[in-house]
Amino acid sequence: MRYLREHLAQVKRAMDEGVPVKGYFVWSAFDNFEWEHGYGPRFGLVRVDYKTLERTVKDSGKWFAEVIRENGFETEQG
Repeated sequence: MRYLREHLAQVKRAMDEGVPVKGYFVWSAFDNFEWEHGYGPRFGLVRVDYKTLERTVKDSGKWFAEVIRENGFETEQG
């Protein structure tokens, strides 16, 4: 979640400085296979159990959903 929060804070900073940001895309909604690192890194907002294929929303996914609902979040800068 820290990774996502820090990146969104930088997007907000860029917007505050006049960069015309039109959107933000999360790398992957679901944990998946990464060509360079295999199944090790889990970048998704939803954890995938590769044996059962069960999907569980991670804390980062819940946090990101709240950011979308609230149309923002408090950054350390304010």
